[in-house]
Amino acid sequence: MTADEARKKIQDIQGWISSSEADFLFNSNLGLNENSLIVDLGTANGYSAALLGCLGCKIITIDNYKDKSQSRYTIQELKEQEIFKELQNIEFIEGESIEVAKTFEDESIDLIFIDADHSFQAVKTDIEAWLPKLKRKGKMFFHDYESYPDVALAVNEAFENGLLEKHGQIESMLYTTKPK
Repeated sequence: MTADEARKKIQDIQGWISSSEADFLFNSNLGLNENSLIVDLGTANGYSAALLGCLGCKIITIDNYKDKSQSRYTIQELKEQEIFKELQNIEFIEGESIEVAKTFEDESIDLIFIDADHSFQAVKTDIEAWLPKLKRKGKMFFHDYESYPDVALAVNEAFENGLLEKHGQIESMLYTTKPK
């Protein structure tokens, strides 16, 4: 499936990712397969989870659902949507990101997509909680890197501390990896 086909398949889901960002996120991960694990932080309406789900990987999408302005649905309502019935490779978890992170083994995740709470402390905490769970040279994507100064501050601090390496950026979608 191409990025364009994936975007068409999920076009009824409201999302805040531009077409260019969606293509970048999708195409940067075409090498992943059904044995790969992706964690999506910040489910909202499920756009990024569905987009990544079109890759055929196992997707675990996590949200605490406290910010009702970001989602029109509960997790149960999302699960009942036709697209999520079709994409059987997506698991929804309602909970706090850092608590859920504790349930994953270290170096078990191929890709982590962070688009949850955009405050400096929340992004920093997500990086700290989830980075050990990412495989060596695993990918960590951030949305709203250019749009929210606190997201950029937290990610830039991770760059300065050698925790992440920058690999690319389209608009406000940033692609990083965990160093060796």
